[in-house]
Amino acid sequence: MIRRRTPAAAAAPPRRRPRVQDLMTREPALIRPETLIGVALQTLEEERVAALPVELPSGGPGIVTAQALLSALATSTSPGDEAALLEALHDSVAELVEEAPPTCGEDDE
Repeated sequence: MIRRRTPAAAAAPPRRRPRVQDLMTREPALIRPETLIGVALQTLEEERVAALPVELPSGGPGIVTAQALLSALATSTSPGDEAALLEALHDSVAELVEEAPPTCGEDDE
């Protein structure tokens, strides 16, 4: 007698795609445009994220990324110029904020 085998995948229940609410941080660290670059970098490290939401004066959403912060430091300083680096760390993130970034709701997939 020959038995037909049922593939393991066919026997398993279908996997639900994760929703945003399954992956998002409920209360993310929030910064303002006047936040210093150094403080923003420290917050990124503490929160273990690659971007931070920015509360804009208009009330709309903004975002600043680690890439934008590091790029600003790299373009405003020369290798070995510690004074320029310290000065750049004390600049605000205002010019680096991406306004109206793409957003999603917690029930989105």
